[in-house]
Amino acid sequence: MKGLLALLLSSALTAPALAAAPNANAPKGGNFVFNLGGEPPTVHPITATDAYSRRVQEYVCEGLATRDSETYDWKPRLAEKWEISKDNKVFTFHLRKDAVFHDGTPVTADDVKFSFDAIFEPKYEAAHLRPYYEGLTKAEVIDAHTIRFTARDLYFNNFESAATLTVIPKKIYSDVEKSKK
Repeated sequence: MKGLLALLLSSALTAPALAAAPNANAPKGGNFVFNLGGEPPTVHPITATDAYSRRVQEYVCEGLATRDSETYDWKPRLAEKWEISKDNKVFTFHLRKDAVFHDGTPVTADDVKFSFDAIFEPKYEAAHLRPYYEGLTKAEVIDAHTIRFTARDLYFNNFESAATLTVIPKKIYSDVEKSKK
């Protein structure tokens, strides 16, 4: 497990940090230990297909919004707010301006679009993810902090697909072969 943790801490797959002031009561330092039950063959956020990799990604990757575990209401994560069109087919997300990746690079709408488009890029071999996003026809960059998803038709899970998309840094994962190493 130490090998995997070291890999995560030194790779581009560390969690997007929100630059807001940290909780003063949160413990600092130390180790986080979690028994996965097995070693993930990869932790690549697009190509990984196993449950162990998914479990690691839940801790180190971020989406636009998430469900509150008690109320099941949507809560902001990388997006600070969003709008849903009257016909429930267009979802516009406004990214937090203080959201950054592990290296301090700002999270942009280009990163979100890339994260969506990579799922459908054959070079990434991400057929296992496509069914979750096939109801969305496109992701459009409106400006550096605004992304718009358009749905093919009305389906109850379209918003959730857009909101929970794992956002990865384009500058690191755009070179398919290099990102798989």
